[in-house]
Order: sequence, then C-alpha cells, then structure tokens
Amino acid sequence: MNTIRSTAGRGIRFRMGVLCGILGLGLGLVVSAGWDLMIRDGADWRQLAERQRERRLRIRPKRGLIYDRYGGAMAASIEVPTISLDARTLLRGVAPGEVPKIARQKAVQIAEALSLEVAMVERKILARRRWTWLKRRVSAEEIESIRTLKKLRGAERVLGLMIEGEPARFYPRRDLAGPL
Repeated sequence: MNTIRSTAGRGIRFRMGVLCGILGLGLGLVVSAGWDLMIRDGADWRQLAERQRERRLRIRPKRGLIYDRYGGAMAASIEVPTISLDARTLLRGVAPGEVPKIARQKAVQIAEALSLEVAMVERKILARRRWTWLKRRVSAEEIESIRTLKKLRGAERVLGLMIEGEPARFYPRRDLAGPL
C-alpha cells in the first residue's frame, strides 16, 4: 500500500508543479505587461491621457443689458451672423494636382456671394486651416447666397462654409451708454 500512495502522490505533485508553473508564467506575463505600460511607456500614456482630458475652451460670457432708471434699454447684446470656412473640408477628396484649380473656382463662387476679393478668399482656402473667418457681420442677402452655395449639387457645391452667430453690442440710444 505504501507504493501506491507514493506513486499517486508523485503524480499529484507533478501535476501541481506543472499547474503552479503555468500560473507563475501567466503571472509573470501580466507583471511584465504592467511594467511595460506603467514604467517604460508610462510617460507617453500620461501625456496622451492629459491631452484627452484637458482642453482649453474660450467661452465668452454673454454681456448683460444696461437699463436706465426708468427701465429703458441703453445697451444690449445681439447675435449677428458671420461666415467662417473650414478649408480642409472644402478640399477633401481633391487630388493634389487639382487643388489650385478647385481653390480658384470655389474662391470665385464665395467671393461673388460675399462681395469679397477673390485673391483673399483663395489665400484662405489654400492655407488649409480648419477654421478661419471669411466675413463678419453679414447681411441677410449674403446669408441666403451662402446657403444656396451649400445646397448646390455636384461639383458646384461648396462644402466647409459655416454660418455662425457672434455677439455684438447694440446701443439703442446711440453713444449715451457707450462710455458706461
């Protein structure tokens, strides 16, 4: 009976040894991966996390109304439309050799709609910036012409134009509240 127990005991000890070895190897791989992430590449991961977490937003507070002692408005903030351009969206999908030609065509269309110089609009398109002002404080007719450019079909359509609101100060009683 002694021989059976010792043979069975050796098999169990062998299997336990193999199991402990596999578990030890797995633990070593986990610790090694953690070491790589936290110690070796930790600074890069921290920078990436900070860039994703922190973003600087510039939010302009809305300016309040100024009233006289009788309750009449002396100064008010109103939203005026402005037109901006995303040149990367406008030139997306255009072959590099075609960029100057397409930029010129789109600049002519935009300049005509906004009564601007074609060369200035073309420079802004070729700069390929994500956002740039085209014209501030535009009229209702100019807004309609921009909307029609955005709604056109095919190659005539102009992408990347944005109509935004911008706060402007309005003084119903002229210069009375300006110095206030």
